[in-house]
Amino acid sequence: MATSGQSSMDVVPQSGTFQNFLEKWTAQLRNDRVDLVSAIPDVSADHTGLIKRVMDHYEEYFRVKSYWAKQDVLLMFNPTWTSPLERAFSWIAGWRPILAIHLLYTLSGFQLGDLINEHGLNVPTDLIALSPVQVAQMDELHRRTVEEEKEISEEKGNVDMIVELDEERIESAFRKKEEGLERVLRQADELRLRTLKGIVEIVTPSQGVKFLVAAVDFQLGLHDWGRQMEGNQPGGV
Repeated sequence: MATSGQSSMDVVPQSGTFQNFLEKWTAQLRNDRVDLVSAIPDVSADHTGLIKRVMDHYEEYFRVKSYWAKQDVLLMFNPTWTSPLERAFSWIAGWRPILAIHLLYTLSGFQLGDLINEHGLNVPTDLIALSPVQVAQMDELHRRTVEEEKEISEEKGNVDMIVELDEERIESAFRKKEEGLERVLRQADELRLRTLKGIVEIVTPSQGVKFLVAAVDFQLGLHDWGRQMEGNQPGGV
């Protein structure tokens, strides 16, 4: 966790590449899923330690991503390690925060629509019974997240508009655009992490375990199914 006066997105330099880190991080995420699934039947147990460990793992991802974005932010917006399916769901170099809230609504029996299941990523419903208080808290989190997504999207649009036709100013305009993209990505990733934390704080530990299983399944499902689709295409590997 960050110390006082230090952003949770700050991180010391990492060796290798972001893709190297991501491969190891994803492998650990699969291990996290095994532990989460094993914890579901024991509804009387205190799962706060497990949830904290998984959330710390997500926070590590965003810290390391923030570091590498400073090295090459354009690569983060045009990653070589994602499939077309993953990119179809991408919003500012990552998943859209509101999807996490929609996922919880789906687990609670609310209708998410065909956004997920049309890609064969079936998510079970009616697994989490939210209380009226939890529903009200989730609705408020939903409202705030939609507003922040809109603000960040507008900021991204402003950055995209940075164009300089004067050859002498192209370099400075390019640097300005890179700085803008890094700032917007940081805001988007902070919102992603904040949304996950907000959901986990609203639900009970037992509900949190089920939510995290679904979130991991969705994330890994996009990755694995996207790779499978690429492999089935002519010339795919």
